[in-house]
Amino acid sequence: MCVKTPWMLKAELPSDLKQTMNGKIVWRAEFEQRSEGGSPRHMHEYAQDAIAYVRLYGCPDLFITFTCNPAWDDIQQLLFHGQSPVDRHDITARVFRQKLKSLMDFMVKHEVFGSVRCWMYSVEWQKKRIATCTYINLAS
Repeated sequence: MCVKTPWMLKAELPSDLKQTMNGKIVWRAEFEQRSEGGSPRHMHEYAQDAIAYVRLYGCPDLFITFTCNPAWDDIQQLLFHGQSPVDRHDITARVFRQKLKSLMDFMVKHEVFGSVRCWMYSVEWQKKRIATCTYINLAS
């Protein structure tokens, strides 16, 4: 019976796993959780995935940056009197995610820039909790 666990071997090379002591090979294994977001291993996996997509589908055709605007009416309507978007980052994040999803649906499903073979994006949070999305489109 094979059981899948969220643990992944931390060592990268076989030489990291074995260590010789008195002529005998002793196996040393360190485990790291796969789900730790933002860890170096997690970010390395994302970078390797992006490289694999480029290798498989070719160079990207579009590079789009989509930035959250705290002055959007959708955000301003949900704020109480005297609040700023910095005070309610949950509202800013929710509105940004909805607008990003509608933009992605519009570009991919309606094929605005042609048929899409592959796409990927990354969301980053800047100072004052403003979101920015970098979108890469690989069209045919």
